[in-house]
Amino acid sequence: MKKILLGLFLSLTMVSFANDMYDYVEDKLELKYQQLVDNKNNKLDIEGIDVGTFGNKLYVKIEMETFSGDGGWEKFDKVSYEKIAKNIADEVRQMLDTNSEVEVSLILEKEMGDKDILLASKIY
Repeated sequence: MKKILLGLFLSLTMVSFANDMYDYVEDKLELKYQQLVDNKNNKLDIEGIDVGTFGNKLYVKIEMETFSGDGGWEKFDKVSYEKIAKNIADEVRQMLDTNSEVEVSLILEKEMGDKDILLASKIY
């Protein structure tokens, strides 16, 4: 019985530590990437960044919020976005000390009642 309790305690501790690590990574990314800026000085305002795992894959969900339009995505240079997304994936791998693939998705959150729009998603 003691071994079971000890195993359960260690499992819960490891899960708690993992969640704290993702929170830490999210906070670091949100501080650095409050806006994405392309080579033409177009800007995307970032509302939040979520980091986690799904299966064996890490994911980063970058959330933009707008009440109208596409939040500037149409004008934003897609090559610049690719470089930024790759840098974010590299930073996540470095902070979590892993070589896993990272899926980076850019989501446009619309007004209440409207569906969110996936603007870009790629595995790096």
